[in-house]
Amino acid sequence: MLKNLSCIDIQLYHGWMPMGFPSPAEDYKESRLSLDEHLIHHPAATFFCIAKGHSMSESGIGDGAILVVDRSLKVQDGDIVVVVLDGEHQVRCIRFNQGAACLTANADITPVMVGPEQDFEVWGVVSSSINKYRH
Repeated sequence: MLKNLSCIDIQLYHGWMPMGFPSPAEDYKESRLSLDEHLIHHPAATFFCIAKGHSMSESGIGDGAILVVDRSLKVQDGDIVVVVLDGEHQVRCIRFNQGAACLTANADITPVMVGPEQDFEVWGVVSSSINKYRH
């Protein structure tokens, strides 16, 4: 499923990055970070897709975000998932209510209760997303 995935080691600042200005006295330590090792835990069951639209922005997924989707993860209540509902691919938050699946997005989109008559499949769990803030 994964094609043309190359390993790129990127420098990693040790410790948490403060959201203000770091202390001038703090030691800066660096090591290497491999994004594929950090984001992909089951390579044979993982694929990427690109989010389109703003329906999942309240969940931190912006338009154009790269989604890391793991098909090996068991779906849990509250997961963000890639689904096919009646032939349409969607990224949604899945909730379970008395055994039935409910798909939610943001406050502007009405939740969808998945009925037994609908064609429904979970393709995988979104394990990570990568958003661009500047091109």
